[in-house]
Amino acid sequence: MLILTFHLDKTVFSKYPKRLKDLNELLEIHSTLSPSLIMSATNCPFNDALAILILLWEKYLADAYILVYYRQEAEQPIQRRPLTDGFPKLPLVFEVESGEQTIYNPDEIFYRFEFDLKREDIQIAIHELR
Repeated sequence: MLILTFHLDKTVFSKYPKRLKDLNELLEIHSTLSPSLIMSATNCPFNDALAILILLWEKYLADAYILVYYRQEAEQPIQRRPLTDGFPKLPLVFEVESGEQTIYNPDEIFYRFEFDLKREDIQIAIHELR
């Protein structure tokens, strides 16, 4: 088992040990995580959830992706891009059943983040900076 210890400045995980327990249980169950999944499982704010995922990515324990959604067909992403590739440039062309669709307006798309864990045995310990 790999136990990561993070020294963070006042996150809800250091204030509320049950949330850290819930986070570690989530890591045991899921190999793909998003900030919203961590938020719903631990009742933490978005910035804490994203911070945990970015730290895992920085330690090379997760691959990070940007999911690109077309607002008119938001059930599934139209692209899954490595975070290192950055956000897509417009116009954005993607495949639909009837051929190709082109997006010119940035208001027609939205993004989410997704992280694939590279290990199954990750546990997190958090120590608050003082």
